[in-house]
Amino acid sequence: MQISENLSMAWPFLATCLDAMLKRHQLTADSIVSHLELSPVFDKNRRELLIAGVQAYFDGDFIKAIHVLIPQIEHVLRRLLALVGRPTSKHARSNLGIMQEKSLDDILTDPALQTVLPEDMLHYLSVLLADRRGWNVRNRLAHALMSSENFNRQVADYVFHMLLVLGLIRQTD
Repeated sequence: MQISENLSMAWPFLATCLDAMLKRHQLTADSIVSHLELSPVFDKNRRELLIAGVQAYFDGDFIKAIHVLIPQIEHVLRRLLALVGRPTSKHARSNLGIMQEKSLDDILTDPALQTVLPEDMLHYLSVLLADRRGWNVRNRLAHALMSSENFNRQVADYVFHMLLVLGLIRQTD
């Protein structure tokens, strides 16, 4: 809960930094996505979705940006889990013959992921996306629990920042 509060207080600084970065480097949705694609966790088949989400963010269409980018972030985390050799699905509790995709919480708490991502990044992702004590944006979005005022610049800035942070992941030999 403390991390959640800290994020709220830190947001004006993040917003200022993002504005300065975008203005100084004259970045476009295409250039951002091209940079993201340098990371093996980004799927080139999702390029158009990423461009649409980033462009919506640039245009101030936070409803669209959040709706498009949150599932892409989840997909990136699922790909990362696969890249470290872990399955992205599990047996359904009610029927062991049926497989279902792991929840975002399952992904973020997987021990293999904990060995490749720093603890503070995992906390950041968890608080913003999946922890009920935090912002829980992915779950609130997926279960239609966000009202229109929740699709604001503050949430969109953190979603965009998460995308940039995940773009820093590189494969090592």
